[in-house]
Amino acid sequence: MKYWISHWAAIRQLELIRFPKEFIIHRDFLKSMDIKELQTAFRDIWNMFSNIYEDIKNYPADYNLPLYEIEKYRFYDSHERRAREEVYIPLQFLYHLMAAGKLNRNTLEVQRQDLPPLNTGKRYKVIIMKLKEMGFVIDNKSMLTDEQITISYPDNVNCLIVLKMMADKVASADKVASADKTEKAEGKRRMPYIYDFLQCNYRLLEEAADTISFGRGIETVADTFHSETERQFAVEFHRTLKQSGYEEKLCGGWEGPAMDYGKKKGNSLFRISSHETKLILYLRIRNAKPCIPYLEQCPEKVRDIFRHSDKGCSNRTNGTCKKAVVYEFEGEQYWRCGCCNPAFYFEKPDVRDIPHYIKLVELGETRN
Repeated sequence: MKYWISHWAAIRQLELIRFPKEFIIHRDFLKSMDIKELQTAFRDIWNMFSNIYEDIKNYPADYNLPLYEIEKYRFYDSHERRAREEVYIPLQFLYHLMAAGKLNRNTLEVQRQDLPPLNTGKRYKVIIMKLKEMGFVIDNKSMLTDEQITISYPDNVNCLIVLKMMADKVASADKVASADKTEKAEGKRRMPYIYDFLQCNYRLLEEAADTISFGRGIETVADTFHSETERQFAVEFHRTLKQSGYEEKLCGGWEGPAMDYGKKKGNSLFRISSHETKLILYLRIRNAKPCIPYLEQCPEKVRDIFRHSDKGCSNRTNGTCKKAVVYEFEGEQYWRCGCCNPAFYFEKPDVRDIPHYIKLVELGETRN
């Protein structure tokens, strides 16, 4: 890909939450349609969101989004960070239209003054055009000066109704959270509620219109995986660690959510991470030497993770690295970086090997 905006659009498309064939719908959302009609509308919306991210990926200039080239700007550069955030703008704008509007039979009427400030008028005019290409009929004329915007979706009017319900659910949750001091406590949700809309999260419709209890537990990580095997591993690993007395804490970055586990506050020994929707299991082994004898009873795929060295980091280069794990295994010496993440990780962990993962961390938790 040439541009960072295309890179992040591809990732956001992957992050759309996969939904089961049949999923629970709370009765609050079934007042104007039956469950089959709602599920069909939701699937159409999910496909619409996927098409929007795909369109941004392929034609970012058409959305008037920043065209920062990957070859010119490195990861974490301010330009790259801007691309991460602004890739959401088209669907954020759709959310604000839905949240501000009022349904009147088959149309949504939006009063201009109810929308948040639109500081880049040219960009939003472009997005309106793109929404029209996706099937919306929008009577906006000059858009930014009209008192009222009228929106319909002739292909399936239920899509407009469901979008409105999802947006209202998010807006309601934001109001409750802002008044709830426990949201500021440890263990709070990783991301604001609007991201459930941007990821087309089917869980928005599982609970009552004024309730959101998800987004704090292991489902926050597991829901991002495309593989049922990965989802099952995350849930089972979480259950096993909780039964063993470990405490969890949500974390993660722009590449995806993660869950840390430890027995002391701030002490992370395990991490289940979703990196661009792929599962990575991290083990914080600080001293590999006590683990070596135990590896004799481990499967080959577990032993193999000890047969690799890292290239290193800037701390290793300048001689200030204090978190590296250096050890000898099968007559070879290895060096693993532990500066940013736990030093040992599995990209395809096996649920059958969970006892080995736990034992290895327990053996190697303490440095010499």
